Amino acid sequence: MISTLVYCETKPNPNRQRGLIQAKGCLANEIPSVIQVNVSSEACPEDAFANEAGTFLLKSIKLMEGKINGLEKEAAQQAERQANEAKALKEQQAKENQALREEVAQLKEQQAKENQALKEGAELQARLSEALEQEIMILQPLKRPAIGIRNRFYGTFLRSQERNIISLPTIITEGNRIAHDGDVVTDTFLLKHDLLHYAGTFKTLYGVSWEFALGLCSMLPVPFAYSSF
Repeated sequence: MISTLVYCETKPNPNRQRGLIQAKGCLANEIPSVIQVNVSSEACPEDAFANEAGTFLLKSIKLMEGKINGLEKEAAQQAERQANEAKALKEQQAKENQALREEVAQLKEQQAKENQALKEGAELQARLSEALEQEIMILQPLKRPAIGIRNRFYGTFLRSQERNIISLPTIITEGNRIAHDGDVVTDTFLLKHDLLHYAGTFKTLYGVSWEFALGLCSMLPVPFAYSSF
């Protein structure tokens, strides 16, 4: 399609009908001056038909259309760039979120391993503490008898060497008493920890079971409970 425009200006007329006739007459007068003109740019030539005033108007319209088209194109390009930037930003954010989730998962796994190690360490420490307490409970009642008997052994040896030591008779006598006399506390703890196997003989010697004696020992003050009768 080819654009065609006849343009003119008329004086205002209070009578609308006469104003219309006047406008038509003005347009009719301008028709003979209509010529073929170029109303586009050199890059995009476009022919049109118009009178002189219409030519300027058409060129203005085409200029506005070109500017509008340029703005629309620029706006579309800008929108496309923004969409691409938003897409790239979203992808980057997704990668960062994924990396963060993986890092959090690794930290949780590491924390779980550390917690497990701490738990196992605490359990091992508890077992060691329990074993140590058990060992102490076994060894504590044996301390005095063991020292007394070993003192007796060394005292007897020194006496055989004719050493003149004033305390030798007392050491040997005490060792003999420990070795040959009854010791309900020590025997009770040895039976409790399965280091002696004479439960019946214990009852015959002391008149009570070792379990009953253990209950009595637990009621005594600690230093006394670990001393022999």
